Amino acid sequence: MSSASEPPSIGKPFLLDEQTMVVEASGELDLAVTPQLRDALDEAERHRPEVLRVEASAVGFIDSTALGVLLAAAHRAAEHGGRLQFVCGSPAIRRVLEMTMIDRTIEVLP
Repeated sequence: MSSASEPPSIGKPFLLDEQTMVVEASGELDLAVTPQLRDALDEAERHRPEVLRVEASAVGFIDSTALGVLLAAAHRAAEHGGRLQFVCGSPAIRRVLEMTMIDRTIEVLP
């Protein structure tokens, strides 16, 4: 879970390199921030990147609504020949992604 000093945050998408758009997230990815996450991913997808990366190393919790937003974005990216990467430092979140088999649709990076 996020600490009191780390409120939930979804950053504005930015271009990392010629084919990678990044959305940074921190805190908890739950129902309260799902609209911001969806908006940021939608904005990044407008660029039709080969790779859409969610940098979530500072995320301590993710709920089913945020997982649904990530899956939808992964499916949309695949329709255009792209892919979604999820950078995750939390073993608990990685375990959720494995147990739900979401890691078969989304590339999970350490």
